[in-house]
Amino acid sequence: TALAHDGSVALWRGYRDRGVLLEAAIAGRTGDHTQALRLDEDVLHRLESESHPVSNTDIFWLLQRCRLQTGDDLFALGRLENARQNWGDIVQSLSGSLEKYEPKLLVILQAADTRLGRTAAAQIVAKRLQSLASQPGGG
Repeated sequence: TALAHDGSVALWRGYRDRGVLLEAAIAGRTGDHTQALRLDEDVLHRLESESHPVSNTDIFWLLQRCRLQTGDDLFALGRLENARQNWGDIVQSLSGSLEKYEPKLLVILQAADTRLGRTAAAQIVAKRLQSLASQPGGG
């Protein structure tokens, strides 16, 4: 349909996905990890079923953010291997040169590296973020 090709549809889907991720984060913070996982997985499956988003786009950031939250939900439910898979997917998706990623993606990469116990990698990302923050204009 004409509506399916309208750019505003993707924009509103992004807003909806952000809202669901926020709802899931709140559920997780209040201890309802099962509900948080259900919400995060719904968004994750939809995002992963669409065409591969381009790096540094909002949809790409949403996908990585959703993977991080889903991994956190799985970890909270005692499903460490599944959590590690989600965090590993982030590391794989952001495996290029750090210079090519926006700071908001680097924050997610640093969190994933930390959760995976990749301390040296997380420190490298932290140094890159610090370098960006010290540049005129904050990066």
